[in-house]
Amino acid sequence: MRTLPLAAALALLAGPALAQTAPVYQSYEEHDGDFAGTVAGGFTADQLMDKDLYGAGGKEVGEIEDLLIGQDGKSVDAVIAEVGGFLGIGQRKVAVPLDSVQHGSDGGLTVNMTEDQLKELPAMEEEDGVWKADD
Repeated sequence: MRTLPLAAALALLAGPALAQTAPVYQSYEEHDGDFAGTVAGGFTADQLMDKDLYGAGGKEVGEIEDLLIGQDGKSVDAVIAEVGGFLGIGQRKVAVPLDSVQHGSDGGLTVNMTEDQLKELPAMEEEDGVWKADD
């Protein structure tokens, strides 16, 4: 009977197709597209890049380092924020969904999360202009 070896071979071939891979995002700084004007949520890219991010209670919880360009190459899905650490040591880069970032009453950028909650988000790593979850 050849059905067992054939079934085993098909099962092995299907394995990689079923494996889930983490999404990767292009860095805004490496993106060739034009983002003149609003990128999402009423923000321009310049309003987001290198800005301090404030959490619940008005405490500074991080700084926006980059924008994650969506798979369509035309939208911004999230911001990369540096959180935690002291004087650049021990910082962690995490992806914060763009729809979680709001204009604060004082003109700053706020997120409805504490620094500890941000630190629990998956760490992100950038290589050659592409961001992905750090394994």
